[in-house]
Amino acid sequence: MRLRLTLIPLLVRTYQAAMRSRETRLLLVLLTVALVVQAVYFVRIQSLYPSYGLTTEHFYSPLALNLLHHGVYGTGEFPDIEETTKRPPFYSLVLAGAYGLFGEGEVVGLLISNLFLWLTIIVVYLIGRKLSPVVGLIAALLFVMDPIGVINANKNQAGTLYGLLIALFFLVSIQTFTPTVTLRRTSASSLLLGLATLTRVSSLYLGFPLALAFFAVHRWIIRRFSLSRIMVLTLALFSVQALIVGGWMVRNNSVYGSPEFAAMSSIHLYNYYVPLVIAKKEGIGYKEARVNLADELQSDPEYLAIDSGPDRQSYIISKSVRLILENPIQASLVLLEQAPLVFLNYPQNAASLFLSDERRELLGAYLSDYVGNKSSRMDLSGYPKLAKHYVSGGYS
Repeated sequence: MRLRLTLIPLLVRTYQAAMRSRETRLLLVLLTVALVVQAVYFVRIQSLYPSYGLTTEHFYSPLALNLLHHGVYGTGEFPDIEETTKRPPFYSLVLAGAYGLFGEGEVVGLLISNLFLWLTIIVVYLIGRKLSPVVGLIAALLFVMDPIGVINANKNQAGTLYGLLIALFFLVSIQTFTPTVTLRRTSASSLLLGLATLTRVSSLYLGFPLALAFFAVHRWIIRRFSLSRIMVLTLALFSVQALIVGGWMVRNNSVYGSPEFAAMSSIHLYNYYVPLVIAKKEGIGYKEARVNLADELQSDPEYLAIDSGPDRQSYIISKSVRLILENPIQASLVLLEQAPLVFLNYPQNAASLFLSDERRELLGAYLSDYVGNKSSRMDLSGYPKLAKHYVSGGYS
């Protein structure tokens, strides 16, 4: 009882001291504005689309339901569930937990994605605050202003969870490059990186340069610890993620006969990037190039002679690389044209949600035609007409 009586005044004083800080008040304002903006987008998207929002690929939710009800990470319906290796499982595990707690509607996935996005704002602020409170506020503000956040938060996909885990990983890892590093902190950093990698494959190889940089900084710059201590800390920084990744690869090997971490590489390469390259080479539309490549693969006797799934994946990857190397100019031009998408596509997606129904239909028709004739996505040549639509509502 005495401890409780002394703890409450301490918490009150801590809160009052924090609220006297201008940076804290500004952060609270920013978090409130971000929450309102996310709520507006969520309500708007729910009014325009089904409960799964902007989700374009219904991959994770069926896996989560199979995990929840049958304890199997796989596609299909019971009892014919087929275990999958296409993508790592952590988002589906989190989603299964959310479905178990709050219900199985896909709207639950969108709500937790919005929560992950909002929490990431705080983590981004804390990362910037390592330099100064002002830098933290600017970093958080820039993060909030990026429309990629609210778009991805309204998809039942792994993007926002991955963003939160990577942000937490960077926040914890900053401290590992200081003289106060501990074994617990390096292990926590590696654990967060492992969980992020188990969410999306993008950070699969990040552990290698991280461990090398950590060793070099502590061995030749900070030079506070003995070589044996640095080796132990480096091993901890590398090993937790390696164990997580290795464990999942062992599982995939038992399921698929191949120790690949994720089996999506050949699909993305051959179905998305290579058709763009071939379309540019032959002067045809992206969809036509994609259909031609699919037909070519299905009539390839060498491909058809391969029985095992992993060997077919390897063949598709080698064929994709060969086609890219045979067309280096077109491959380079595609990369240059697609690069602006990172900055331009999400703003137009976010803005289009608040157009009238008629103008949104015109926009959808234009984009559908553009995809079929130009590219899998918008590139720079399409944006002048797109901008005209927002001004005048037409494409003439």
